[in-house]
Amino acid sequence: MLVGTGIFIVQDNEILLMRRGPACSRGAGCWALPGGMTEDGETLYQTAVREIKEELDITIDLIEVVSASHIHNDILCVWMRGEISFDGIARIMEPYKCSELAWMSIPEVIKKIDFNRPEQSKWIPINDWLDWYSRIFK
Repeated sequence: MLVGTGIFIVQDNEILLMRRGPACSRGAGCWALPGGMTEDGETLYQTAVREIKEELDITIDLIEVVSASHIHNDILCVWMRGEISFDGIARIMEPYKCSELAWMSIPEVIKKIDFNRPEQSKWIPINDWLDWYSRIFK
């Protein structure tokens, strides 16, 4: 089984989402949390920090592990909450993996994203998010 991270980057009661780019083997065009797969010898914390720096050119402080779930049969995703650790601005560093960035509140996520698309629900487990909402946005 592969293990990856998905990071709720929180700022002003919004979370940062990225639309998966055309080169993604799974979920191209779906909205997702930034993150990625662990590399040999990495901790989940190291994976999260590395992936965010590679994908968005920002540094984050991780606050907590929120939950974990299977997003595909062979991938366990650990969902974490983090904050930008300085006044950095997220930008797309890997356009083949990410075609768009957006800051959204949970109500905006629910309104904007088509959860009837089967692949989409794997990248944003909205039912879990609604349960986590009160913890994430204290």
